Formats: sequence, structure tokens, C-alpha cells
Amino acid sequence: MEESYYSQNKEARKEYQKRYYAEQKSVLRRKRELTAELNPESVALQRRYQRDYYLKNRTFLLAKKKKREIRKMDRSTTPSMG
Repeated sequence: MEESYYSQNKEARKEYQKRYYAEQKSVLRRKRELTAELNPESVALQRRYQRDYYLKNRTFLLAKKKKREIRKMDRSTTPSMG
């Protein structure tokens, strides 16, 4: 079965996103600061949303984090084949 376009270009997308957010870091931070100054209640709303999301999805998020840590440890202990 052929891979979808999405699957084929996963790494390229990840690299683009990483580069974009690195380049836009200061712009995004300043935008967040301005929003907080102009509308302080938006900060509270965002924090409440993030907290509720975490509490609702805690087991899924922790399992995902654990799986990522295991993968990271496996890569660091496995000798490279190059």
C-alpha cells in the first residue's frame, strides 16, 4: 500500500515547523505579551483551558511522554550503524 502524501512528507513538515518557530520566536512572544496587556482576561481563559485539557487528557499525555522518553533512551543506548 502506498504511503499518503501526509506520511511521505512528515519529516519535511517537521523541519519546516521547527525552522519557522525558531525564526518567529520573538514575534510570537511579543504578540502574546501584547495580548496579555490589552486583554488580561484572555490569559486567565487560556490558562484555564490548558489546565482543563491537561486534566481531561492526563493519562493519554503521560503515556505519550513515557513512550517518547523510552524511544529517546533506546536511541541513546543503541550503537549507531554508521
